[in-house]
Amino acid sequence: MEQVSFIEGVTFDELLSVVRRLRDPHSGCPWDREQTHFSLLGDLIEESYEVIDAIELEGVPELIEELGDLLLQICHHVVIAEEDQEFLPKDVFTGIINKLVRRHPHVFASETLTSSTEVLQQWEKIKQEERNELHSADSPFSGLPRAMPALIHAQKTQVRAASLGLDWETITGAFNKIEEESKELNEANSVEKREAEMGDLLFSVVNVARWMGIDAEGALRAATQKFQSRTVNLVADARDKNVDLLSASPIVKGQLWDATKDFEIKN
Repeated sequence: MEQVSFIEGVTFDELLSVVRRLRDPHSGCPWDREQTHFSLLGDLIEESYEVIDAIELEGVPELIEELGDLLLQICHHVVIAEEDQEFLPKDVFTGIINKLVRRHPHVFASETLTSSTEVLQQWEKIKQEERNELHSADSPFSGLPRAMPALIHAQKTQVRAASLGLDWETITGAFNKIEEESKELNEANSVEKREAEMGDLLFSVVNVARWMGIDAEGALRAATQKFQSRTVNLVADARDKNVDLLSASPIVKGQLWDATKDFEIKN
């Protein structure tokens, strides 16, 4: 069977054309034709995280592939909206271009900013003005997706609150809050209370990350990956030494863990 091949010079419009053909009611793919905005939500989230994974692993071929997969998801949503007469591809491009120009007056207008901190402050101020115009009676947290990962959602919530003047005067207040919440968690005497205090503690830790300019989500992901890597090395070391981890003493496990950390530092 003869297949169409695109070698070079392809454009976004050609990708949209391929997706339109996949969703053609008569000659398209049965699976693609069945998809809706909602049925594709899981794929959109999964592909976004695969892009992040490729970036963190610094794999250029993988990043090319994963960006393509993510772009395919975007095209699916654009074509579905086009079919349902919700909006056109040009509406997406017009919207994002106008937003970028509006939120960068230091580039497209006469304003001058000299640091990324000033840029972020101005960005949040302009976003708040836009929210006020569109949702004058809404919460200051309007537009924050509930489906965001919890750490990202917490950090962005804190940024919104800080833009309203609701923030500690110094980072010391944020650190003290961690101590306070840790004490309350330790004293909690019920499952419900412990869960609530754990949430407060995590929220406080995210707040310190925000003060330090650290992406809490990325920091935790990196720490988890580091733990996984060390655990893999520890298990391999235990196997080589015929150590049964399930029955080994805490001292032996501690020695194995320290040896894994030392190996990581040396390499």
